[in-house]
Amino acid sequence: MIISLLKDYKQLQTKHFRLAKIFDYLVSLFILSIPLSVRAVIYSSTEGANGFFNPFTSSFFCFSDLIVIFIMVIFGISLYKGVFKLNYFDGRAQRMIWLYTLSLTILACFSAVFAKDITLVFHIAIRSVLYLFMIYIFCNKYYDLNKGLKFLIATMVFQSGLSIAQHYFQSSLGFGFLGEISFDHSTLGIAKIDVNDIKYIRSYGTFLHPNVLAGAIVFAISMTYYMFKSSSKKIWLYAGVILISGLIFTFSRSALIALAIGSIIYLFIINPRLHNKVSKKKIALGLFIFIILILNSQIGDQIKARLDISINDKSVSDRLDYMRISSRMLASHPMGVGAGHFTTRMQEFTEGKLLPWEHQPVHNVFMLMANEFGIFGLAILILLTCWFSYSLYKINKLFLIDFDKTLNNILFLNIVIFFVISLFDHYFMTNTSMIYLMTFFSGLYVKSIDFKSANVKRINLRLSR
Repeated sequence: MIISLLKDYKQLQTKHFRLAKIFDYLVSLFILSIPLSVRAVIYSSTEGANGFFNPFTSSFFCFSDLIVIFIMVIFGISLYKGVFKLNYFDGRAQRMIWLYTLSLTILACFSAVFAKDITLVFHIAIRSVLYLFMIYIFCNKYYDLNKGLKFLIATMVFQSGLSIAQHYFQSSLGFGFLGEISFDHSTLGIAKIDVNDIKYIRSYGTFLHPNVLAGAIVFAISMTYYMFKSSSKKIWLYAGVILISGLIFTFSRSALIALAIGSIIYLFIINPRLHNKVSKKKIALGLFIFIILILNSQIGDQIKARLDISINDKSVSDRLDYMRISSRMLASHPMGVGAGHFTTRMQEFTEGKLLPWEHQPVHNVFMLMANEFGIFGLAILILLTCWFSYSLYKINKLFLIDFDKTLNNILFLNIVIFFVISLFDHYFMTNTSMIYLMTFFSGLYVKSIDFKSANVKRINLRLSR
């Protein structure tokens, strides 16, 4: 009888182990799939389309979505079988992130009152459920975030390799099965830079736009530094070199500016001592030599051409036009025009006739949030950003050891990067890959704030005794 019970217990443990492993593999696969733009159109709004297809007024089913659904199924079975227990949001950071995303989901549903296309709002609300679920998984210790960070850096190193190769060949590489856009010099609408009357294609990786690839690489660079600082393994240094090289060939001004500003703030404000290992003079000298070498090469000419910003630059003038449209829209609709509806309504707030490819969201996350979700949505976004910044600062004051501050410092740097990019682009709200990437980072913020806060409370309790 006892032997039979032991056999049953072993079989049960084996089944539990298998379920846990499947769950773990699926979440790891999800992280690897974040950059892949494999997707199918499931709905396209006719509002404001003028007979043309617009990806910003459409709903897609992505490969990452499919993996999330599989994760949901395995997670539900695991709960039923007792492999996992249902965790609740015990920490402050967990509650803040959950309330933020839940509030935006509710606002998205509520915005149907003002929306012209309720079906589009419905699709956005359904997608928000997938985001909420992944935030729950990453914030409640169901998955090893350190392992996930390694997978994230690995997949972004691969994307950087694609970026380098795409720049070298000046065409796509045949990875269409991974979502790579097929392009060469004859492809219309592809992002290019003009240097001395010669056009160079900007690298896409498997993302939908070079700017999105660049934004993801910038976050990967910051986390690679954290991994190098934590382990001192040279593999992370090599990964950083590849990532920086891949970033350069995107020629994304917003990402390069964000990395530059973030690095300056990190070196001189967030972590001025640089962990007592490298002096500011050595870093400044290294950066100076690197910049001189770059600027005196063909790549340097391309970078200089890209950074030669003027009011007559089309991308600059377009952004200013979108900001004017956004300002008028916000003044007319302070409660928002509906989730996903900026592009469908923008023609109403400009005198000139917009061309089909000019129907794009305003290139500013804060204005886009206010336009679609109203002033309450904007307030929630600002509140969450400020709260995380303050919490990281507060915990840094409680910890005296530099090693304990490393993750906090890097995450604070990421907030700076997010803020700067958000001033010039919209993909934190409009690109599925980037939003899924943010769900992973939500887990890192919880790990850094809640877990360390709990340790501080334990230390204070011991001292009080």
